[in-house]
Amino acid sequence: MVLVWISLALGVVAFVLALWLTIRFRALRAKQNEIFEGKSETVEDVLLNHSRQLRTMKAEFERLSAYSQETRGMSEPSIQKVGLVRFNPFGDTGGDQSFAIALLDVHNNGFVISSLHGRGGTRMYAKKVDKGTSAHHLSEDEKKALAQALGTK
Repeated sequence: MVLVWISLALGVVAFVLALWLTIRFRALRAKQNEIFEGKSETVEDVLLNHSRQLRTMKAEFERLSAYSQETRGMSEPSIQKVGLVRFNPFGDTGGDQSFAIALLDVHNNGFVISSLHGRGGTRMYAKKVDKGTSAHHLSEDEKKALAQALGTK
């Protein structure tokens, strides 16, 4: 009789163990399907495919990096900083028709253009800016425009 109880207990333990193993096997199978994307490939095939994809992505990354460097080199001398001041230099004309505009690149090189509008006409002046300063005398409005472009105002 004791042997029957021991056999029965071992049978229950074996059943529970088999049930647990079945659940674990299904979980592992689901993970395997996720990794292998439902295909019947070997681990070696998956690793080779990933290796090929990595080489392709590395080549594409290097191409995009070179393009980014080229684009950066092309954009540095372009106008990237702007400062604009409108003003009325003469009391007898209406509105702020005159202006000073500073146009600079990433290295703070560029120029300041001033336009003075009066009854008799409009005059324009251009002054070179090198590394954020000008060798030419700048009016207060031109200095304000330059400070705006430099981001110091």
